[in-house]
Amino acid sequence: MKTTDPHGWHAFHFGRKFASSPGFNPDRLFDGPNKECCVMFADFCSFTAFARATEDIKVMEKLLTCFFTQARKIIHRNSGMLYQIVGDSVVAVWGLHAPNGAMAKSILQTAADLVEVTRHVADEWQSHIDLLIRPKGLRLGLSKGSVMVIRRDGVYPGLLPFGNPINLAARLESAAEPNQLICSNAAYREIEEAGASLNFEPYRGESDDGYLDANNFGPLKAWVLNLGGHS
Repeated sequence: MKTTDPHGWHAFHFGRKFASSPGFNPDRLFDGPNKECCVMFADFCSFTAFARATEDIKVMEKLLTCFFTQARKIIHRNSGMLYQIVGDSVVAVWGLHAPNGAMAKSILQTAADLVEVTRHVADEWQSHIDLLIRPKGLRLGLSKGSVMVIRRDGVYPGLLPFGNPINLAARLESAAEPNQLICSNAAYREIEEAGASLNFEPYRGESDDGYLDANNFGPLKAWVLNLGGHS
């Protein structure tokens, strides 16, 4: 039996249009591990510095609401699931609820659109404060692997995806420069197979060997895409 969604959880995660479509059956999300998922972690650069420099809390509230609303719309427009908002970051997942046919191109379009929105929000925020804030932009991490979904609570169930790709995406994001996407090798292969990897370069860390030392994971092959915008 198809579950009801009285609290709008499904619309928040997947978009109202998709969540209300006849083909959407949320119960299928809990069938077992989804092995071909991609997870994106995107973090607003210099958020703490912006917040400290902002005396009018209403200004900050308006700008952040705008940022998160636009981010949600971008993710939904590109067939992704908005998993959650974490502080000044958004986490998105592909592969849980929609066919994977154009997943790679949708992910790259999401990254580019998120950077563009962040640029506009950061510029607007800067216009309200005295202190010059740098760097400006968005840091992004992308991973691929198996993701499981469980009900978050017995009364207000929501959705709780979990799995290594979520943690890894956060590690990759933390290594990124402003307006840069760092992806795992598995995620890169997904993009490469879709013919969308022309502007990626091997990750260059201190060892310059293409491997990123990810906390709790170890050395990982990683790839970098520079998305332009402010820095």
